Amino acid sequence: MGTLWLEQHTRVAGDSALGGDVQLATGALLACMSPVAAARRELSAFLCGGGELGRLSGTGTGVVEPRTGQRLWAAARLSGDLFWSIPSTSLRLGAQLALVVPLIRDDFVLDGIGSVHRPSSLVGRAGLGLDVAFE
Repeated sequence: MGTLWLEQHTRVAGDSALGGDVQLATGALLACMSPVAAARRELSAFLCGGGELGRLSGTGTGVVEPRTGQRLWAAARLSGDLFWSIPSTSLRLGAQLALVVPLIRDDFVLDGIGSVHRPSSLVGRAGLGLDVAFE
């Protein structure tokens, strides 16, 4: 699975003008299993575990000479997925809850000013999606 997270702006504590724009791009390799047999054929549930690798990048804002930096993103991941197959179509709606534990948590810092961003030690994610099955 590949994911590009939208850029987010963050600020240096105590100063609303100084900060950075941070973006995350990841690729994940997951192994999934169905923990219970679905009571109805249209519903399916999966428990998945694996890892993510990617790039966390940031650009300073509000400074005279903004610089861009990037760091390796590596994380362990556990997720639960629930899918509903739309009858008479190849479409299915999905919902996902995931917990991610970053293995690398480097700070993004504005030189001489302070820290702009540091990944949390535990990240929660929720998602909704639409799948198309090609048979």
